[in-house]
Amino acid sequence: MDNKNSISKIKEAIERSNEVLDALADLYKVFADATRVKILVALTQSEMCVGDISEFLDITQSAVSHQLRVLKTGGLVKSRRDGKTIVYSLADAHVRTMIDCGMQHITECYAMKNLLSEHKIGIIKISASVVLAILGLVFSGLSNIAISTLAFFAAYIIIGYEIIFRAIKEVLYGEGISERMLMTVTSVGAFMISEFFEGCAVLILYTVGEIFEDVAKDASKRSIETLANIRPDKARLRNQELVDASSVRVGDIIEVRPGERIALDGTVVDSFGNIDASVITGESVPVAVRNGSEVL
Repeated sequence: MDNKNSISKIKEAIERSNEVLDALADLYKVFADATRVKILVALTQSEMCVGDISEFLDITQSAVSHQLRVLKTGGLVKSRRDGKTIVYSLADAHVRTMIDCGMQHITECYAMKNLLSEHKIGIIKISASVVLAILGLVFSGLSNIAISTLAFFAAYIIIGYEIIFRAIKEVLYGEGISERMLMTVTSVGAFMISEFFEGCAVLILYTVGEIFEDVAKDASKRSIETLANIRPDKARLRNQELVDASSVRVGDIIEVRPGERIALDGTVVDSFGNIDASVITGESVPVAVRNGSEVL
């Protein structure tokens, strides 16, 4: 690979996009204030006026007005007049996508950190047992049976004591035979026929499997929470009345304004445009809809 040629192409591409990249940097600077981010998150739920935002964030209306001016200058929010009131909403679906992707990224990062913290002891036990089991194999190959056996037993105790203790406890309390008891019987049987490495490997793989199971459960939980949180509690009828989404009847027509989430499944009857369906499709590209299109 021609590294110099590759670097040269990247440099040329960046230089051609300098103006766009500067604008992108300015855009992300707007997100550097926690109050502005809270306002944007609030606007993902519904249009709001200055008074509503002020009450929601428990700050003065002048402070809210200042932050809204910054957001409007950055092209992230827009406003419209509703009688004597100025109502603010997200500028377009791209702003919602940025917030959703950012929230998902932060949630996954924190989830992984928490997961590693929760399983820190388990990971240490697995690592120590693997090292000791490998040492047992090495000394076994060198015909040093005493040290090999000692290393295998140390690995077994480190990785297996909790599994064995819980298995015995479950049987004594009448909870029946669980997978822990099966792993205990299997590993003890392997040790009884002098298959020490196999006995350790059974418990090591079982512990690794438990960690992966927790990871999968956590990912599923977050996915379900994401799907539950995207549905708005309110829907706007055509007469501008905000009602509980659960009270809308089949055949009612609801209005969805730019930047708002679709409260209920339905069919477009009088509009066209693009919607953010990334949660359902997995694609960040907006989906075009028009009269007769089904939306979820």
